[in-house]
Amino acid sequence: MLSWLKSFLNRTQPIRKIDEPASSNPSIEDEPLSGFGYKINWYMIPESELIAKNWTILDLANAMNVQEQQPMSWNDGVSFGYKYLNDKEKQIYISSAFDGWIYVIHSIESRLDLLDNVVANFYAFGSYRVVDFIAWKQVENSEIVRHFAYADGEVLVNIGSQTPEEKYLGFVDLSELSNVDATEAMFSDENIENDLIISMLDEDDVISICNDWTEKDPSRFNEVTIDVEDFPEIGIGGIIKTI
Repeated sequence: MLSWLKSFLNRTQPIRKIDEPASSNPSIEDEPLSGFGYKINWYMIPESELIAKNWTILDLANAMNVQEQQPMSWNDGVSFGYKYLNDKEKQIYISSAFDGWIYVIHSIESRLDLLDNVVANFYAFGSYRVVDFIAWKQVENSEIVRHFAYADGEVLVNIGSQTPEEKYLGFVDLSELSNVDATEAMFSDENIENDLIISMLDEDDVISICNDWTEKDPSRFNEVTIDVEDFPEIGIGGIIKTI
């Protein structure tokens, strides 16, 4: 993890003790579905990916080497995933399938590589406004189609060509540019002054590309009305080593 991210996390994020028990599954009538999408990392795996591998989310958790596993409801899991431990360990929540997707949620980190070599197809996203960190990643058949990350005035990763969805949203085209050249392009007068281009990308653009890639906006899940029988089943919370 980058030093700037360590310093901000260490002084701004609360610490959750591992031995604090998670509460039971929430009352569907009294508690809406928790949303997320800001100041967080999340991965989205098509449910079909696990079905094809004949995996449960327990198999996924074991493949990711998740430690101290415990059953956890969606709402407790989202809260659990937001909490920061330290720069070597993260609390992580793996949801059960919800409307065709498995969600993996954990506190912010510059890399989006937790599912590399675990599943062949997934999307990943992250944002942390304190340092203007934004990131998104699309992987198909174990190949990176697109991976972009930016923070603190610098492009950190720029792999692949602009996707049709990025173009549709008006994002500045940084296709195949080096990190240095991509940074220069973002800050060029030509792009900043072009009203048809979004050159200074931000956390809302992360939500937008997530929505266009997956047709899901997790930041608005709390607004979604779902039947009791469709409420996500119990997922898995635990600890993962990140370094």
